[in-house]
Amino acid sequence: GPDGAPGPARDLAPEAVAGDPGEAGLAVPFGARGEYLVRVVAELDGGAIATYEKRYAIAPALPEGARLEPDIEGMKRLAESHGGIGVRAAEAERLHAWIADLARARVRQVTASLVTGSPWWLAVVMIALISEWVLRRRRNLL
Repeated sequence: GPDGAPGPARDLAPEAVAGDPGEAGLAVPFGARGEYLVRVVAELDGGAIATYEKRYAIAPALPEGARLEPDIEGMKRLAESHGGIGVRAAEAERLHAWIADLARARVRQVTASLVTGSPWWLAVVMIALISEWVLRRRRNLL
């Protein structure tokens, strides 16, 4: 029966295969998804002489990996290693609180030296020295 539950047994009549008098075919109707057990019993003079059983799993054709369970803990570790958080849909409030905290304005005070904070001070000093040298040369003060 569908979904592995035992269903009612049905007797199906074999149908002759066209063009081959020694063969017969069996049309098995699968009504729903699930696992089905098909048992073929060959009888002679009211007694079974051979039995064949085959299980069929009837399911939609899914791409490879479509039935994999998500690795929730692994995804949480990955998110946390990159500065984020991992939450399930049921924990959406934690995500909203985390985003609100992330978006909150923060004040950061940075102390930087004028000498080592920027290379522009060196350019200003060099321009002043070169300007002084050029002016002294033009006025013959050197």
